[in-house]
Formats: sequence, C-alpha cells, structure tokens
Amino acid sequence: MKKQIGKMVLATAVIMALTACGEDQKNNTVVSFDHRTSTSEEIALAGEQLVAPHSFHLADKIFDLALEKDPKNERAQFYKHLLKPFMTTQGVIGRMKAFAKQRGQSESLEKSIQETPTASLKDFLVNQGNKASITDEKTAQDALVEMRDAFIDASKWLKANAETELDLNMNPYLFKDEIKDREMDACALFNDGDVYEYSCYGEARKNILITKVNSADLRTIQHVYAGYALLLMSYTNYSFEGLEAFSHEIKDLNPEQKAAKFQKFAKLGTLRKDHAFGFFGQMGADLISSVKWAMKYQNSLCPTGAENKKNRKGYALESGLCIAPNNLAELNKSLAIAQAVLSGPFKSTVGEAPYQKEYTINYSVIWNSPIQDLKKTSMAASHNECGNATSFADKTLGGILPDGNADEFLNKSCN
Repeated sequence: MKKQIGKMVLATAVIMALTACGEDQKNNTVVSFDHRTSTSEEIALAGEQLVAPHSFHLADKIFDLALEKDPKNERAQFYKHLLKPFMTTQGVIGRMKAFAKQRGQSESLEKSIQETPTASLKDFLVNQGNKASITDEKTAQDALVEMRDAFIDASKWLKANAETELDLNMNPYLFKDEIKDREMDACALFNDGDVYEYSCYGEARKNILITKVNSADLRTIQHVYAGYALLLMSYTNYSFEGLEAFSHEIKDLNPEQKAAKFQKFAKLGTLRKDHAFGFFGQMGADLISSVKWAMKYQNSLCPTGAENKKNRKGYALESGLCIAPNNLAELNKSLAIAQAVLSGPFKSTVGEAPYQKEYTINYSVIWNSPIQDLKKTSMAASHNECGNATSFADKTLGGILPDGNADEFLNKSCN
C-alpha cells in the first residue's frame, strides 16, 4: 500500500512536468479578443487555441465566456465536456500535501513544486482553494469520484450530441508534427501538357490546420471516456477505508486469518453511496450499439478496406474505423454473448469434455443490484488444512450464480 501511495505522490510531479514541457509553446500561443464586441463563436475559437497540456485550464475559462453569450455554442460545449475530467485536477497537489506529510513524502513533493517553473498551470495544480484536503483513503476516493463522474458526464454528452459536426482549428505549435505530415500529404504531381510540376501549394493545402469531427469521431471519444470512467469505477465503487491498516496487519497471516481480519474492518469493501454501477450497464449497451453502427457504415468509415490515412482524410479519426470482413462472424458472435450478459440470466457451459457442466449466470445483478458488502458475499466461509477455500459465505456470489453453486468453482485440492 505504501508503494502505491508513493506512486500517487510521484504522479503529481509528473503532472507538473507538463508545465515545463509546454513552457516554450506557451510563449508562442497568443490569444486576444474583446469580450464586449466578439461573438460567442469568435471567443470559442480563441479558447480553442489554448486547448493544450499547459493551458487547458485557461481555455476552459474562455469557453465559459463563449457560453455566457450563447449557451448553445457547439464548439464551446464540445471542449467544455472534453476538458471537464481534467479540470477536476485543480489544486490536486495542494490537496495532497497533508497526505504526503503523513507518509513521509513531503520533502519529495515540495522539491517537485520548487523545481517546477512558475506558470499558470503550476498555480492551478497547487492552489486547492476551497477543495478538501486528501488525508486518507476516503478523501482520496472522493477526489477520484469527481474525475470519474466528469468522464461519465462527458461520455453522456458525446452520446447525446453524436450527430454534431465541427471543424476544429489545430494549434500550430502543439500539433506541428501532424501539420507537417499533412503538408507533405498535400504535395502532388501536376501536369499541363508536356510540363510536369511537383507542388505543395494547391487546394489540398488550404485545410491542413482544420480537423473535422462527426459522428464516428464523437462515438469513439465517447467510448474512450467511458473506458476511463470504468477504470476509475474499480477504485471508487467500493470503500477503501481502512485498506492501508488492513494491508499492514495481514502481512504474515494465512488465508483463513486474512479473511477473519477482513471482517474486523467494518467500512472496507462496502458499497459507496456514490457508486456508478448504474452507468456500467448503459455503457455496455452503448458499446454494442456503436459496434453495430460501425459495421453498418463500413463503406464510409473504411472505404479502402483497411486502416489507412486515406479513409477519412481531414478527420480526427483519419485512419478510419475498420472491421476486417473475415472477423465479422466472430464479432457477431461476441456481440450476441455481450447482449446475453447485459440482458440477465443466461446459460454457459464450463469445462472441457467429458467434464462439461452448464451453469446459469446473471452478471446483470452487478449493476442492477450491486453487492452491498464484499465481506459478506465474496469471502470464503471455510478453509482446509492447506489454506485453500472450501466454501463461500454466499453460495450465489451476490446473485451472479442464482443456483447457489459457487463452491463448485473452488479448487479445494492440496496438491
């Protein structure tokens, strides 16, 4: 546990390094507008040029100004939701000072702060304002919940606005490598009779600073953000309160003793009131829907038949969304299984012949009726002389195995 805590403190130093990395670029990005006379779209276009690792927090403020003038501005809405999870990192370093002090990491953290060049991002990450300090497992989880919910909100917005189409203006300093590649792709050989000319200044070059987004791009970002939310759910759906002490106390205990010790920590492993299991089931249904959508529109999403920059030239997802024809049968099979898992109880054959057995499995209870306390459901009720579990306290594992045959999955052998 202490190693994990150390990594968390170290991670803050990595975040701060973004400031130093972006320092040269920051001086090249000049944004200027008159809020009184500029339109909402003009303000949003200005904010777009600040969407970068070193200045995203400034861009967010400008998008607020754009939305004050026009709450329906699609460009500002898009970026506000895209940046929302990262805006939750405001004051994260300041919030962790008490946490670091308790674990002897203050010196390392303070050194990172002092060595980081002065910039607005440093202030954004260090000054916690009225945000609560991170002092233990609960407050650490509270901070992760804030980011998790921001990813969920952004994912929902992207789903609801999947038909939005935008021309995004690339920051010439942040995306200089991508722009250079586009410049080279814009070069072509032209001929006029007997005269041949290789030119990089034609119609194709006009839009090299523009990246288009439409339904394919927005759906992809939606599922990427949902994936981040899923990752954070594993750290936030159940309480970690007491985990550090528990980890320390079980170092030299056998499995049976560890199980008994787990029972002593009342809050550890209990379902948090702010869990996000409800989104879990919807995320699966959305993913199935998007895969079917991609299969239906392969002619436009992957016209060359394989991933290639020519598939969607000028779009964010330039290489396309390609599904190999020889994978369609297997993909349809996987989709059918996924749909069965989401729908409720289904039959599944486990093992190899001649020892196969059919079981009824209901994974949907995980998000429809989540386990309230892992200690009462997933822990072993008994162990043999080898320390192996021989039975579960809950034979259904919280309803996942409704026939109550969870013990059959245990390896009780001492060999």
